[in-house]
Amino acid sequence: MDKISPTQPRVNHPDSDANSSKKIAGDTQLIHQSSNAPSLKSRIKTKSRAFEDADVHRIAVDPHNFKFNIEAKTADSAELRRQSAEALFDSSIAAQKNRVLEFNAAKLISSSPLAKTYVLNFGKSLVEILRQCYSNNEIKQKENDMFRFYRVNQAGAVSVDDNVFLKPRKKHALPDGDITLRELGASLAQTVAIGENKEFLLMLRKISDDVKLQDQLKNYVDIDFFRRLCIECGCDEKGLPKTDAYRVKLYTENNDLQVRTKTPDNYQVKAYPTSTLQLSPREASFIQFQEVANRATGGQIFRITPDSSFAKRAIELARPTTSGPSGTTFHIVLAAKLLAPVLKSKFGLAGEQLEGSLGWKSYSAKLLMMTLMGYLHGEREADHHHSMEEVIQGGQHADKLIRSCYIGQSERAEDETFGYDQYSIESLMTEIFRTFHQDTLL
Repeated sequence: MDKISPTQPRVNHPDSDANSSKKIAGDTQLIHQSSNAPSLKSRIKTKSRAFEDADVHRIAVDPHNFKFNIEAKTADSAELRRQSAEALFDSSIAAQKNRVLEFNAAKLISSSPLAKTYVLNFGKSLVEILRQCYSNNEIKQKENDMFRFYRVNQAGAVSVDDNVFLKPRKKHALPDGDITLRELGASLAQTVAIGENKEFLLMLRKISDDVKLQDQLKNYVDIDFFRRLCIECGCDEKGLPKTDAYRVKLYTENNDLQVRTKTPDNYQVKAYPTSTLQLSPREASFIQFQEVANRATGGQIFRITPDSSFAKRAIELARPTTSGPSGTTFHIVLAAKLLAPVLKSKFGLAGEQLEGSLGWKSYSAKLLMMTLMGYLHGEREADHHHSMEEVIQGGQHADKLIRSCYIGQSERAEDETFGYDQYSIESLMTEIFRTFHQDTLL
């Protein structure tokens, strides 16, 4: 069984060490109020202008990524915007501190062998299932279709010739040192969480329609849950569940369709000097050591709409936001639920006991969600797609769908809670540091 040591580290507050703040934010300092600070009106105007700029230090500078315009056409709307700007500015001071805490936590998770091993086992399990589903003549093409899907303007896309999930690996071996959580996470997202890549769901449909495969893969796939998804979400012409449509339905029910606004196409992809990126040998080989590489991030593709209930809640709680509730998390959580038999078996968690009444009720759910926080928040601006709040909300959306699939069977629906409804930034950070600080796989 793979476990972690319960070592409790000392968590440095971002304001406790000026040098620490410099290290995190680069040349950009945290904004602090002082006797020499400019007027509130001036600071608000400067802040609103920063939201419209593509700032290279966005993680440290802009904790909300709002599409905010302080200009107004009427006196009434001008006053309303002035009040909103004041609230936004006040919130951003605290939210910026919380952004630094999240950045530290994401950096810790990203360097963790435990997080990397979890995603690697996830991907390797997909490969094992695929190779049992198809004939020898089909496997090569199916592997290319499922694991080498790539689109340049997809947030977090990773371009490689040899996907890490397809590389031979000794049983129980730790991930190679050159493998990053970013590369692993992007490879997993491109396999199970991008709408245009249907190969994962097509494979599940094949298993669902074949009694022999169902029996052969019963310790890998929860095919009953796949069928429940099809009933709850409806199916397309290929018999695949329309989970994306279910997500949109959730927004409609909350009357909050305008959580985010898509930016123009020419803004969505940004060129970064390769020297500033953490490229694996596989990625470096693919781009042939060019001086710059194109990356798309969640914050570049989307801007948060400040009038949405999602944004208002973030301001009130001083929680960072980037691109809205995470659809990538939503789909990966559903994939983890579908592959729960094999994932829990590989980590020795098949008979795990449920924990507590708040937060995550199982270790497997907590490990998945925290790993996604590390991947989707990222260690640097070029890899930053979501805040941790947005990852949690993606899990909450998946929870709603899972529970809907098991209406009348509450014991099945409550097995795992991915969303973590009640938390504070401080308690979340403490739990992350407790889980991943000096983790050891036993």
